[in-house]
Amino acid sequence: MTFVQPATSTQQARRPFRIPRGAGKAIGGGAVLLIIVVACFLSPWITPYPPNAVKLSARLMPPVFAGGSFEHLLGTDEVGRDILSRVMMGGSTSLSIGVLAVVVSTAIGSLMGLVAGYFGRFFDAVITIAAEIQLALPSMLIIFFFLAVIGPNIITIALVLALSDWVLYARMVRARTMVERARDYVAAAKVLGAGHGRIIFNHLWPNVLPTILVVSMISLGGVILSESALSYLGLGVQRPWPSWGRMVADGQQRLQVAWWISVCPAAAIATVVFCANLLGDGLRQLWKVE
Repeated sequence: MTFVQPATSTQQARRPFRIPRGAGKAIGGGAVLLIIVVACFLSPWITPYPPNAVKLSARLMPPVFAGGSFEHLLGTDEVGRDILSRVMMGGSTSLSIGVLAVVVSTAIGSLMGLVAGYFGRFFDAVITIAAEIQLALPSMLIIFFFLAVIGPNIITIALVLALSDWVLYARMVRARTMVERARDYVAAAKVLGAGHGRIIFNHLWPNVLPTILVVSMISLGGVILSESALSYLGLGVQRPWPSWGRMVADGQQRLQVAWWISVCPAAAIATVVFCANLLGDGLRQLWKVE
């Protein structure tokens, strides 16, 4: 008979450290996204030039990596405005709308999902019908209607995008709340005399929060894409405020001679969307969110 000796403390200490699954994605995507967000929101103080400063003598200068000058790292547009400064300022506009829309839609959708999943019956039926009506209507058509009636600005665009996106949070949180509601700690809290509000916000909310954070990170990329599409169509933030979608549209007519006018903001959009999705997927794997 062969006896297997238990591993000693020295052998246990030599075991290689394994990074949890999803941690690399979360750290990588989160780090790049944080750098972009900080740079964009600090753009009024760190941009090399004012975003709308016209300099006709420097018009259509290429980026430094395409033979241009270090004076304008990403080149200039048709009237000599610095592309780097405009990309950073446009990022602050697009990211402000995206973050505000995600915060509002998260708050509305999470609250409705918690109420529907916890109380069920009447509340669940009403919120489910409202969600089905919302899903049955074309979201972009609703956005176009409200922007045409109210007028486009940062607050309006963010609220309209939030109202078209709350259903995603409501359905996910409702499903997760119904699972958590059946667990023993909820029954124990009821036995101890906890009210509905205390059970929802002190017990259910912390256990549903990982799902909410994962969905919000993945949704951030979609909201920024929607805002960029609206700006591209001329329904987003109006001039003179720069935005990524508007910059892509402005350079469309000069792609053959000055491709950097459109490519630089488009690359910024793609990078932010990719990093937000990477962060959300990493958090999903790390926290084992279904």
